[in-house]
Amino acid sequence: MASADLRAEVTCCICMNIYKDPVTLPCGHNYCLECIQRTWDSQEHIDERPSCPECRQTYRRRPELTKNVRLRNIAEYMVSETTKHETSGIICSYCDSPVPAAKTCVLCEVSLCDNHVSLHSKSKEHVLTEPTASMEKMKCSVHKKILEYYCTDDSVCICVSCCLAGAHRGHTVELLEEASEKKKDKLKNLLQYMIPKRDKIEEDLENQQKSKAKIQKKSAAVKQRIASLFIKIKEYLEALEKQMVSEISQQEEKLVLPFSNLIQQLEEQKNKLSNIIRDIEEMCKMDEPLTVLQCEEWDRSSIFDYVKGRGKDDVIEIQYVGDQEEYEIKESLFTGLSELVPAVKERWVCGQKVMDMVLDVNTLDNNGRVSEDLKVVRFLKTDQGFLETLELFNCNEVLSTRGFNSGRHYWDVQGSELGKWCVGVSYAGVDREEENSLTGMNNKSWGLYQTNSKWFMGMLSGENQYFIMHNSRKWLLSDISPGGRFRISLDFDLGLLSFYEVNYTLRHLHTFSATFTEPLHAAFSGSESRIEIIS
Repeated sequence: MASADLRAEVTCCICMNIYKDPVTLPCGHNYCLECIQRTWDSQEHIDERPSCPECRQTYRRRPELTKNVRLRNIAEYMVSETTKHETSGIICSYCDSPVPAAKTCVLCEVSLCDNHVSLHSKSKEHVLTEPTASMEKMKCSVHKKILEYYCTDDSVCICVSCCLAGAHRGHTVELLEEASEKKKDKLKNLLQYMIPKRDKIEEDLENQQKSKAKIQKKSAAVKQRIASLFIKIKEYLEALEKQMVSEISQQEEKLVLPFSNLIQQLEEQKNKLSNIIRDIEEMCKMDEPLTVLQCEEWDRSSIFDYVKGRGKDDVIEIQYVGDQEEYEIKESLFTGLSELVPAVKERWVCGQKVMDMVLDVNTLDNNGRVSEDLKVVRFLKTDQGFLETLELFNCNEVLSTRGFNSGRHYWDVQGSELGKWCVGVSYAGVDREEENSLTGMNNKSWGLYQTNSKWFMGMLSGENQYFIMHNSRKWLLSDISPGGRFRISLDFDLGLLSFYEVNYTLRHLHTFSATFTEPLHAAFSGSESRIEIIS
């Protein structure tokens, strides 16, 4: 109970609050653990022995404290009840000190604690409700009597006077309890409708969150791939820069060498001429005729012979071919840069080329033939009489030996201009005895089709028609060159499968987005046609 008397019994006399971690002293009195320890700490500070604050019994040393589990449970219950009632803000109308109310008497318009509820009248007129401060809501606004009935005609709660002589006389009325139960039944029926709706929304929400997480995961993988790609691009550009610098240095050395030799020759001639000029100038300054005449005789021809020149009017020329060399360097640079874009495009769009793809003859049915290098398959119209195995398809289909369960890969194929054929990917676990085991006609395979029959898969076709198919759903393609070359690009980790037409450029046709759960094999099928894996 939460009465005032009980509250006093669970109140610590030190902190005057409900016990928190109550302990019992040897004398039998109870205190909060923290309160008694703090009291004894203060007593020791003034050299007093520890004592009981209530009976003053002293101890030589601090006695052993015993946890009072039962009192703690009662105190915790009191705290929860007090908190609950204090939240409502309703207190007992009869208690001297503020005690939370447990009930409210609508007739008396008073709130009662547990102790006063037990003393209150139990007659039917005294209706007890949960603690409330709004008595007016419990009474009729006209007659000021307790609301006991519910008028179904007007959908309002009424008192007995309203039923007998008031505005609701003659209306269909029900007791509040009966009306309440009927309304609960309606609400339960509404819940039966709403709960599945909510569950469906929760399921949709979960799916959307998964889709969001999937997109974020794919986005993170794409960001990582872009970062890796730009690292490769930087490495390529750095290598191209080194190559260009090296070529320029080589061309420089080649072009400079003739000039270096000529410069050296001219410097030697200059030095010789300077020496002769100095000697002649000194001769011109001499006053003694004998000395002048006895000096070495110089004339124009002897001087130029001495310096190994070719005469005063000769001009030494070297043909300059730097423009041609610069053009070659530019061509080398442009070639390197032009090769970068296709390389980046192929690596970014398609992944790593599969070089070792071959056909698995164990999966080929009796109407197919494979070349010796296992790169070409021909689908015939007649049965070739091959022995059947468990791996055989019953619909002119063959798989590759290699399966892919991670990474990014691509391979190119070429189909014949005539006949019906399909290229794509498939799980090895497709039920090969079923009619829908053909590539693209189930949820375990994806294919690109060419057909030139009049009717195929419900599609009218006078000429070659191309379409993408998965799980029997078709996407029609247009402007495809007959017997062309196609590329299948698989990103297993991101769940992307793309088809391209390979002509002078790479033309995107369609991309599937899925969650791949098994290794994927290249799949080939057809009738009166030929398919080749392009290495």
